Amino acid sequence: MPSIINATTTTGVAVTGDNSGALALQTNNGTTAVTIDTSQNVGIGTTTPSQRLTVRTSGTSTSAGGNIAARIESNGSGYASTLQFSDNIANSAYISMIGSATAFGQAGTERMRIDSSGNVGIGNTNPSSFFSEARNLVVGSGSGGQGITIFAGTASQSRLMFADGTSGADAYTGFVQYDHSSNALAFGTNGGNERGRFDSSGNFLFNSGYGSVATAYGCRAWVSFNGTGTPAIRGSGNVSSITDDGTGRFRVNFTNAMPDANYSAVATARASGTVTGFTSLHDNSGAYSTTQVAVTFYSASDGYIDPPIFNVAVFR
Repeated sequence: MPSIINATTTTGVAVTGDNSGALALQTNNGTTAVTIDTSQNVGIGTTTPSQRLTVRTSGTSTSAGGNIAARIESNGSGYASTLQFSDNIANSAYISMIGSATAFGQAGTERMRIDSSGNVGIGNTNPSSFFSEARNLVVGSGSGGQGITIFAGTASQSRLMFADGTSGADAYTGFVQYDHSSNALAFGTNGGNERGRFDSSGNFLFNSGYGSVATAYGCRAWVSFNGTGTPAIRGSGNVSSITDDGTGRFRVNFTNAMPDANYSAVATARASGTVTGFTSLHDNSGAYSTTQVAVTFYSASDGYIDPPIFNVAVFR
């Protein structure tokens, strides 16, 4: 027979042990509130606990935050309330409410936080302090190296999508994609159309209106200079200086060397008054090299002359 300890009122508390050896705490005329079974599993709201502590609600809500089964309260406003997990040796983790924020910690250190605005910080305790339109997820403490890694298969793609809808191309209207099979990095805009790509050799391909991406061959160096008197650079890119080799003859010196001398150099010039002439490249002591290229301006009527505007561009 089960043993029973009853309160003196009809709505009191009973502690009963049934024939199976389980212990039950009952209220409200025999309603079981807590059960401790023979495996020392504790059930609240259930007589068949499956784990060390099983709590079952009677609610039927289908909304997040509904059917609350357990509540952990702090000692007052501003104090933390924490649920800790431990291996009973040296390792522990926790979930803690601090004010209106929820923090997740490991080894005694906070690792992630969801603040009161729903912004998430990983390695950061104040994600809402960042730019208002880019703080839903903040990663990093601001000290030392920080980063995010997308780990995909060797024949698959890693993607970062930009969406303004949930269906069709609106779900990926812009993207950054790395193809691990070809080792290429692609960029897309306006309906998920690829606009540019870096291939595995580092070449940049882009869609410049021809309907598909194609390799872009960049201008490796350019300069516009005044060739009269002492040569003076008007504007330039990857050009360090101009050497005057005599009337109508110049050398363009590169700031960073070309990978080889198999480049294409294009030169144009504007002479003064009614003088007409043509530009050309010339080899002056090896001046068609990885570090410099020589150019000239020649007029059929006046010979070599110094033009007030000389333009040179190098493509490779």
